[in-house]
Amino acid sequence: TFNAMNPLCIGTTANLSFTLDDDIPDAYATGATGNWTSSDCPGCITNENTGAFSANQVGVVSIDFEFDHPCSAPFTGEVIVASEVDATIDAVPDLCESGDLEPLTAAESGGAWSSDCDNCLVGASFDPTVGAGTYTVSYTIDDVCVDMDEIEVIVVPQADATVNLPDWVCLALEGLQPGVAWPGGIWTANCDGCLSDIGTIDLMQAGVGVLEITYTVEGLCGDAQTVAMEVIGCDVETVNVFSPNGDEQNDYLIFKYLTSFPGNQLTVFDRWGNLVHQKSNYGNNWRAEGVAEGTYYYVLTIPGKSDLTGSFTLVR
Repeated sequence: TFNAMNPLCIGTTANLSFTLDDDIPDAYATGATGNWTSSDCPGCITNENTGAFSANQVGVVSIDFEFDHPCSAPFTGEVIVASEVDATIDAVPDLCESGDLEPLTAAESGGAWSSDCDNCLVGASFDPTVGAGTYTVSYTIDDVCVDMDEIEVIVVPQADATVNLPDWVCLALEGLQPGVAWPGGIWTANCDGCLSDIGTIDLMQAGVGVLEITYTVEGLCGDAQTVAMEVIGCDVETVNVFSPNGDEQNDYLIFKYLTSFPGNQLTVFDRWGNLVHQKSNYGNNWRAEGVAEGTYYYVLTIPGKSDLTGSFTLVR
């Protein structure tokens, strides 16, 4: 009786064998020999005496065996040869980490998907919300014939076009540079010639009014944001009294809107003309520590404007 075999993959080899019936006398069973042949695939039998078989033809291959002993009956069998499988994975484009599931496909179905990332495979789809990075995805067909392929899937980080600008700003000679979380974007605005390629705002060119700034980060995972900022034609407001007594009310010498004019200089004198305090780029933070109550005089120099002069009363 022919010993049945598991199906073979095309291109593999095996040895054909048989089992003699139990009732055959030992004298006939010992050393029983014969010839293996195949009418379907003569070239599959590479050694007719030993039964060496080469699976080089897909399909069902009929096997014949004839004993050398004239009193022994021949027998037949079959060997199933399976075709090659192809696990080649179809190309996957770069993905955005905020994107949707990306279906994974291959040349042939029926295989199993795996990856080196946790929870990034949902069935036969890749979930880019796993986060930015490079991941290895594998596909294996494990049948009679076996094949495996793997690819790298690149997930691109989500761009952030957040722009940091104040709600309003005073009209000034100095340019204003917005802050951004993600550099390299493109700037546009609702004014002509008021915005440089790197986003610097020419406030004088923009003029008084509401300025709309749009920042766009292009690409697969791009983003865009539009912010509105009001440009106000404000002047520095002077002060006539302040009381640095620690009650957190009027504790600092504050000139309203002064912070919109960089490059300023504040000089304070007492009634006899002695210098009491001088500060470039004054930040509205003088508390007159160690200075007695009384009347004091100031000169506030602002680039592009006439000097502001006046007096204030210091009250403890």
